[in-house]
Amino acid sequence: LDNLTTLLVLPCGSGKTPVGIGLYLEALERNIIEGRGVIVVKASLKTQWAKEVEKFSDLRPTIIQTSKDITSLIRAKIARLEGRIKRLPTSNKDLLRELESEIAALSREARSKFKEQFENADLLIMNYETLNDVKVRSELHRIKPQFFFVDEIHYAKGSETDRSKSLCEFADVKIKAGATATP
Repeated sequence: LDNLTTLLVLPCGSGKTPVGIGLYLEALERNIIEGRGVIVVKASLKTQWAKEVEKFSDLRPTIIQTSKDITSLIRAKIARLEGRIKRLPTSNKDLLRELESEIAALSREARSKFKEQFENADLLIMNYETLNDVKVRSELHRIKPQFFFVDEIHYAKGSETDRSKSLCEFADVKIKAGATATP
């Protein structure tokens, strides 16, 4: 923790998850960081990480989704309304304004739902593909997390991969830790 950058190479089942949570807690306790942290994992481990955060701490985890994933139902409603607008006779201006107003409200709701997931959580848990999303990275830059723990860091192979490029956008994060059982 004192080095601010670390790599944990430990065998499966040795406790990389509780160590990652412990690093975050210790950094908060020592006032090395303040605010939210980010955990990047394989997609299949997001839920497990959230459960482990709740098990080993009083922290509030949130599994982050892309804007597209979190708003798919809202976008489907918007598409149906847009279809109604296309079939609407041009003489029906009142209904057109009403439908356009409803689309605008749904669009605002979609933006709000996406942004809300970044609030009221201590640790933001996401998979590599979610981190690759431009809107997710933009929100992360906005909230300026000071802690990144990257589980299964060997998934970010080579400096030219999308995963590596997305992670490198946050090279200025105060504490960076990676973990792997696959050196």
